[in-house]
Amino acid sequence: MTNVALDYPCDLEDERPIEIVNGVEIPKMAARPEHQNVVLGMIRVFDQHLRKGPCRLYFDTFVHLTPKEKYCPDFLIVCDHSKVVPGKGVFGAPDLVAEVLSPRTSKRDKGHKKDVYEKLGVQEYWIVDIKSLSLEVYILNDEGRYELSNVYFATLTETELEDMRTTATFTFKTSIFEDLIIDVREIFEDLL
Repeated sequence: MTNVALDYPCDLEDERPIEIVNGVEIPKMAARPEHQNVVLGMIRVFDQHLRKGPCRLYFDTFVHLTPKEKYCPDFLIVCDHSKVVPGKGVFGAPDLVAEVLSPRTSKRDKGHKKDVYEKLGVQEYWIVDIKSLSLEVYILNDEGRYELSNVYFATLTETELEDMRTTATFTFKTSIFEDLIIDVREIFEDLL
């Protein structure tokens, strides 16, 4: 049995596909194929691992954070099942959230949404950039502030990484699953 949840989509029949950001309703637009391919890459990376434990992954699911903040993140993981309300979505902070940037959402995803996720205690936040085939990983520190853990690039060679004088590699571990090694190239596999 998979731990991928498909049962609370942002386009529920009884609810318009909108996000509420800082109290303003914003229509949710259909994702481009490359956007969808990256989300599927994240699902593939986590699916097998999540079968071993209590956490579930969701995509295109409403997350009710506050009355003024209702988002539909591209990808999220929730380990506390009391936050999931059947037919309505997730209420409260997920453990991990990933937003895939698009020209229309980039500023919000990097700014306001990131600040809200941080304030409400989302342990790990990923900003996924299709243009640069990169993944920024932010982890909540002991003071409740996001720290940039690293930026991972799917297309750079080891030599290019060394030339950038960065500690970046292609693989990393999430803060919520210490035993899961993720290769960023798997996330962007369909775009390489």
